[in-house]
Amino acid sequence: MLYRTKRKKRAALCALFASLAWTQAHAEGRIEAVIRETTRAIGSEPVRVDVTFINRGDAPVFLHKPSTPFGRTDDGLPGNEFVITNETGDVLPYKGSGPGYWGPVRLSHFVVVPPGESVHKEVNLGREYDFSKGGRFKIRFFASLDREPDARAAPEEERRAFVRTSQTFVQSNEIEVRVNTPSAYMGPSPSVSDICSTEDMEKINETLPSAANASQSGYGFILSVYQVIKDPEGNFSYRYNAKPRFERWFGRPPEDAPLPDQSGWYESDSGNLKSALGATMSRLTLTGGSKITPRCGCDGFPSEVMAHAEDHSPYLIHFCPGFFRLPVNDPWVSRTSVIIHEVSHFYDRDSDGRSDYVYGKLNAEDLARDDRWKAVRNADNVEFFMMDTTPYND
Repeated sequence: MLYRTKRKKRAALCALFASLAWTQAHAEGRIEAVIRETTRAIGSEPVRVDVTFINRGDAPVFLHKPSTPFGRTDDGLPGNEFVITNETGDVLPYKGSGPGYWGPVRLSHFVVVPPGESVHKEVNLGREYDFSKGGRFKIRFFASLDREPDARAAPEEERRAFVRTSQTFVQSNEIEVRVNTPSAYMGPSPSVSDICSTEDMEKINETLPSAANASQSGYGFILSVYQVIKDPEGNFSYRYNAKPRFERWFGRPPEDAPLPDQSGWYESDSGNLKSALGATMSRLTLTGGSKITPRCGCDGFPSEVMAHAEDHSPYLIHFCPGFFRLPVNDPWVSRTSVIIHEVSHFYDRDSDGRSDYVYGKLNAEDLARDDRWKAVRNADNVEFFMMDTTPYND
C-alpha cells in the first residue's frame, strides 16, 4: 500500500527518505516509463494499461502522485496523462476529472523509486477516454518530474529528504491497441458515497459566503488595474495601472499588450484572465446562493486530496474528508481557498477552466515571472490572487 495514514511515523518516513539521498555530486536518478496493455476479458473495459516507472540512475527519484497514476487509489486517472490517437490521427479528448486539491506540496505527495528499482500501476483508460467507435489506437504516457515540496509549507526535514533531479519530464514508449467491437461510452464510474451529511452541508454553507466575498474582492481589484483616463480633448481611454498584487500572481503585461478598449483584448492574457475571474465570481455570488452542486466523498482519491471538481460537468464539486478539517480561512490552505480553486476549473460559456500547471505559492510566483500565459491560466495563481491580503500599499 503506497498511501499511509496521516502523521503516522512521519519522522520515520522522513528519515527513510533522507537515507536514500546520495551525497555524491555525480549521483542522479533517471526515470524510464514503460507502458503495456494488460489482458482484457471479453466484454470488459476497452483498454487497460500498466504503467511502470524504472529508475535507471544511481539516486532515488520522487514521482509526484497527482502527476502520475498514483494520484488515484483505484484504476482511474488523476488527469490527462496519455496522448491517444485514433486511426485518422485525431487525439481522443480526456473526459475525466483533474487530480483534485492537494494543497501545498509535501513529501507525502510523492512515491519514491530507489536506484535500480521500479513501481507500477494499472489503469483503466476506458473511463476517461472514449474508445466507443472501435478501431486501432496509438497510446503514449507522459508526466512532469519537476515538482518538489513547497519551501514555505514543508518542514525542513522534508525538504532535506527530497532529492531533486535534472530530469523534468518523462515520456513512455508508444503502444498500439485494437478495440474490435464498437460500444457505448460508459464514462467515469460514479461515486457511491456522494450524499453530504447535515454537518458537512453546514460547513460548506458556512464557507460559501467567504469564497464569494474573496472572489468579489479579487474581481474588483482587477478592474482597478486598467484605469479609464480622460485626455485634454475629452476623449476616454484605458491605461495599465501597475499593481504589485496583480503582477505577483499574473506577471506584467508586455508594453504592446492590448487594452480593454482595443482590438484583441478578449484574446489577450489579461482579457482571458478578467473573463475567468468574472466567471469565478459569478459562480459564487448568484442571488440565492452559488451555482455549485456539492457532493461529499471522494472514492478513488488519496486521503491527501481535499476536493475535486468535475470541470466539464458544471458545477459539481466533490468535497473530501480532509476539506472539512480545514479552517474557513488560513494563510496557507482553507476551505475558502479550496472552493475558489475548484470553481476556477469549470468550463462554461463564460470562461475556459483554469489548469494545474504548477502547485504552491513559490512555484506560482515563479510562473508569473517566467510564463505569463500559463500563470493567468493556472488555478493556484487565481486562488492565491483572490486570497492575497498582503498590504502592498497600492
